[in-house]
Amino acid sequence: GTVYNNQGNPEEALKIHNKSLQIKKEINDRPGAASSYVNIGAIYEQLNKWPEALENYEAGRKIYLELGNKQGISMCDNNIGVVYEEQGELKKALEKYLAALEIKKELDDPEGLGAAHLSLGSVYIKLAASGQKAEFLRKAKMNLEQALAISKSANLKEEIRESYNGLSTLYSEMANPKAALENYKMYILYRDSLQNEENTKKTVQAQMQYEF
Repeated sequence: GTVYNNQGNPEEALKIHNKSLQIKKEINDRPGAASSYVNIGAIYEQLNKWPEALENYEAGRKIYLELGNKQGISMCDNNIGVVYEEQGELKKALEKYLAALEIKKELDDPEGLGAAHLSLGSVYIKLAASGQKAEFLRKAKMNLEQALAISKSANLKEEIRESYNGLSTLYSEMANPKAALENYKMYILYRDSLQNEENTKKTVQAQMQYEF
């Protein structure tokens, strides 16, 4: 299922993940079933099928909750938050992101913490358009700065890149073009660095394949 999805064939991936889910149910593999629900939800999310994505994420979350798997619960909360944000249901998204953040703090998960603060920064910027602009932008700034600090300490380059991107958007909203440009330049720097790393990896893989 994962291979099909990576090849850009989500319909076939859904068929395989659903087969996997049925087998896991038959053998009472509850952690496996929860994982399948999340995989299925992620594909529906890719396809912008929001109700189906939510239904599967909620099903996975329910199992993780029964199993006491906090990592799984926080992952589902974050995923559900993303779906709500995509649909413009920002207050529901905020609620889910805050729930995910609290669990990440308990688990002392730097990567998860950075991602949670990033999500919160994004939704606070969007909420600023609905009123209480100064307060929401203040919260966005606090979360994006925390995301950047955590990501730097853990050397998470993708999260660092997205933190700079978020800060650039934020400062633009705050009518601070100088800070917006400085952060955008850092975003471009990390974006290009990650692209170069990926290109180097592909070149090495091609050379190894050729030699093989």
